[in-house]
Formats: sequence, C-alpha cells, structure tokens
Amino acid sequence: MRGNALQALKRHEDALCNRGSALQALKRYPEALASFDRALAIKPDLAVALSNRGNVLHALSATTRRSLATTRRSPSSPTMPTCRLSRKPSGTRMVST
Repeated sequence: MRGNALQALKRHEDALCNRGSALQALKRYPEALASFDRALAIKPDLAVALSNRGNVLHALSATTRRSLATTRRSPSSPTMPTCRLSRKPSGTRMVST
C-alpha cells in the first residue's frame, strides 16, 4: 500500500507542490527545491510551484550570505601575519611584523 502512495506522489504535481511547501516551512530548502522541481517536471506552468521555487532559491541565497558573513567575522578564525619585504645586501627576505 505504501509503495502505491509513493508512486502516486511522484506523479501528482499538487501533492509534490504541497510537500515542497511543507519542507520549505521546515527550512529544509534542498528537499523543498527537489519537490518543486519534480512538480514542474510534470506541469511546467504550475504557478504556485514556480513561485515557491523562487522563494526557496531566495532563502537559500540569503542563508548562504548570512553564513559567509558569519564566517568572515568569526573571532576564532586565525589571522595571517602581515609581512613586508626588506632589502638587504644579501637579497630579499620576508620579515614578519
């Protein structure tokens, strides 16, 4: 019985769209995107799936931007020492400051 329900879900664009919306609400964006993509593969002009897919892509890009901003500001990230070149008669060498 369960296998039949899963097969029906794979073919039914409205059910896939609803699944995508539920996953989107749970912030499970990659899975939501896959559900909307499958719904659009069945019915390419399904407006709600197109709209929700765009919302998921926007949420993913915002999440990525926040993640990158947090990484850049992280106080635990090691800093690289600054170096300057110093010319000596014997050649060039790096001096840490």
